[in-house]
Amino acid sequence: MTKQWTIEEDNYLRENYPYKRIQEVCEHLKFSRQRVHDRAIRIGVKKVKFFTTPSAKSKATQFKPGKSSWNKGMFGIHLSPATEFKKGQEPHNKLPEDLREVSLLRRQLTKNIKERIKRYDKKQNTRPTQSPL
Repeated sequence: MTKQWTIEEDNYLRENYPYKRIQEVCEHLKFSRQRVHDRAIRIGVKKVKFFTTPSAKSKATQFKPGKSSWNKGMFGIHLSPATEFKKGQEPHNKLPEDLREVSLLRRQLTKNIKERIKRYDKKQNTRPTQSPL
């Protein structure tokens, strides 16, 4: 069970997320980086331009205008020929045709069941009950 966001935490996020490093915000709120980022998106908070502009280090590694990549024009380059598949060779884990069909049907059925459960829950407007802990 995950802890729900409070109004105070949302307010702190609105005031500090745009201007502070995400690590600081995470430490203060005691939430994971992903959770803080997802919540910021949900409530419509964005970082200021300073945080979203590329750094000098990242700009140094980008392609410069007029330059090309090291492998431009190298069609069919073989960097590790000893471990590449040879023509007509099949991988060791390739399933026989009949098993592939069974595997595909099984995946489709589980996908359909999951979708039906979601639609049913949405239709019934049911949510898992939260324990008071």
